[in-house]
Amino acid sequence: MKEPRQILLERHEDAASGLDAIRESVLDDLKSDAVSQGWLTFLLEQWFRPYRFYWAGVGACWLVIMGLQLATAQVGASDHATGGAVSSQALRQGLETRQVLLTRWIQDDPAEQNSSPAHLGPRSALATRVGKA
Repeated sequence: MKEPRQILLERHEDAASGLDAIRESVLDDLKSDAVSQGWLTFLLEQWFRPYRFYWAGVGACWLVIMGLQLATAQVGASDHATGGAVSSQALRQGLETRQVLLTRWIQDDPAEQNSSPAHLGPRSALATRVGKA
């Protein structure tokens, strides 16, 4: 008795040669199209044309980014031209605050913060202390 796999393979033996011929003809057509069109046309049609809506979206995003950049650059230039710069008093106050914070940070001793209490020791000593008690 034949297995179902053998029955299916026998039915489709004739179709396999026809499918191979179709595959070869399609590959030949693709190769001849690529050679006859030139590499630039082939690249544009195969890589960029199917995704043209995505490329248009990317281009639109870049236009928005460039517009925002130009708009903020103009605002910054107009603020600077009208005297919107930081005053020397505000700058001095910011530097003093920074100096105070750095001094506090440097003077703190990290060894004191991370040190463990003296009554704690290694686990091995803890086990002997618990056993004696």
